[in-house]
Amino acid sequence: MREVTTYSIRPALVTALKRLGYTTYDFVDRMLLGHMPLWTDALRARFLGQGKPWGRSEFDRVFKGFDCVLDVPCIFFPSELAAAYPDALIILNTRSPASWHASTDSTLFHVFRWPSWPFLAKLDPGFTGKWYTHCMLTWSIFCSNDYSPATCIQAYEKHYDHVRSVVPKERLLEYEVQEGWEPL
Repeated sequence: MREVTTYSIRPALVTALKRLGYTTYDFVDRMLLGHMPLWTDALRARFLGQGKPWGRSEFDRVFKGFDCVLDVPCIFFPSELAAAYPDALIILNTRSPASWHASTDSTLFHVFRWPSWPFLAKLDPGFTGKWYTHCMLTWSIFCSNDYSPATCIQAYEKHYDHVRSVVPKERLLEYEVQEGWEPL
């Protein structure tokens, strides 16, 4: 693994990393490779004390063939990833918390509010059920599934402060896509 980990990714950064030669492991990869249940287990272990916490061997298993990890739920493991990959650079993709919430609320949170998800999860437990369980757990950890601006922005700021507190400064690159490629 070329050991670059990024947090709170935007499509422009994904494109930049791919052009720089990285093979990114993103949310879609987790779905297509059937990793959602593994990440659900990792989240339960980390935040609910249910199961074995993840370390290098567990991360290596899901990151096989990739050298750059992005997005949720990976972002909830900054200290574990920093310890597992001691030479990794952590890119903290920054933006205004209000603009992050507006974007996430009009896309992801909008989808989560659909009232049919519990029914669909029962109708299709193999895929939709696993996806729904994973997403509800992920966002309950982040914001208690309260998608209001006040709650989400507070959770966003708390998360960024946490990353800054657990990742050594010499390994943390705070980056805004508008900065261009030079910092990368």
